[in-house]
Amino acid sequence: MGSWSERAARWESDVFRTNLTEFESISADEAIQEALLLGLRIAEGVDVEAVASLRGGTAFPPERARTLEKLCAEGLILRDGDHLRLPRSEWIFADRTIRELL
Repeated sequence: MGSWSERAARWESDVFRTNLTEFESISADEAIQEALLLGLRIAEGVDVEAVASLRGGTAFPPERARTLEKLCAEGLILRDGDHLRLPRSEWIFADRTIRELL
């Protein structure tokens, strides 16, 4: 099945091979925010740096990095390298946690 970032890259490739008549371009930061918004809502979480590298952006500018460290210290986000996920016990608070991170 592959990691989330591999699936996202395949999906993006598939989309651009089709004959789209309309699409919306988003900035690298918007793409990273979308990856966080959606990826933190699934059990496997998200490899944010992989997504950032695909879009040519930086996943954690200084302010977001400080917020991420705070949320990790509070146990609201688990971080393993560049891979982030919410602990199962915090899924019910996902909206609040993600809103604070973004």
